[in-house]
Amino acid sequence: MLVRLAFSENEVVLNLIADQGTLDLFAHDGLAELWKRILNMLNDGTVPDSTALMLGLEGDTERELLSKALMEPSNDDEALPLAIDCLKVLHGERVRNQIDQLRSELRLLEKAGTQPPDEALVKIAELRQELVGLDQLFEGYLTT
Repeated sequence: MLVRLAFSENEVVLNLIADQGTLDLFAHDGLAELWKRILNMLNDGTVPDSTALMLGLEGDTERELLSKALMEPSNDDEALPLAIDCLKVLHGERVRNQIDQLRSELRLLEKAGTQPPDEALVKIAELRQELVGLDQLFEGYLTT
């Protein structure tokens, strides 16, 4: 859905995606490559053009993903809340994965009888705060 929203005519949505749509949102290689190209267009000040993007893609996987995304129905009236929801979910998933990874590393250290470093505990607390702050991060876009 977020890929589809990148082709919106809503300038606020495009700015939101350019500002908050980091490269690490997608774990799937094909989606990550497609997203990278979309962000490059947005960062260059260009509204993503599906034809130019499709022609620039080398892999069949990326082309298929773009085709599927473009076939999704689009309603520009709902584009901003949908983009915000997509970005919250993707950012939240990334942060939760980082927390899980740190917790797993801490458990291994504890099993080995080693005291976990304070920095790791602080990092987990910071990541939790980042999760809590996601709503605030996107709040400004709804008032625009």
